[in-house]
Amino acid sequence: MEYGLFSLGILIVVISLFISYKQNNNSQDDYYLQSELLSEIRAVKDELEDKLDNIEGENFQQVFDQQREQNNANQNLNSTLDNIEDRIIELEEKIDRLESKMNYSLSNAVSSAANETQNKEEQAEVQEHQAYQKIKELVEQGLSLAEVAQKLDMGTREVRLIWKFNSRGEG
Repeated sequence: MEYGLFSLGILIVVISLFISYKQNNNSQDDYYLQSELLSEIRAVKDELEDKLDNIEGENFQQVFDQQREQNNANQNLNSTLDNIEDRIIELEEKIDRLESKMNYSLSNAVSSAANETQNKEEQAEVQEHQAYQKIKELVEQGLSLAEVAQKLDMGTREVRLIWKFNSRGEG
């Protein structure tokens, strides 16, 4: 039993030594990593300082003037674009007004054309009926279709066609 306790004690000592050794290694690795990062940061800082030194003085004023000119140009461009947008909106409104006027005029023209066509059809129908009535009167008086055509100053075929077309409906 004494040997068991002794070996257990030795095992505990070895484990504690191993753990402390590992912690030392990790802390040294962290130290090296931190030192590398610091050296990279210093290099970047030095590089930026060099660039700033180059820009300072006359170059800085030139860069500033160029930036101001670009800002002015951008403002001019923006105002021009705003003016163009306003003009486009005005033109779109004019187009809408013209379209509504055209649609109104077109609908009036279509309706008047339809009315005119209907009136012409009605007049043609009335004239045709009147022509038939005259032809019918003259035929009933005993005139031939050729004589009726001559008397009404119409073509013989026209008179014949009107007579045949309308007499079918009666008979």
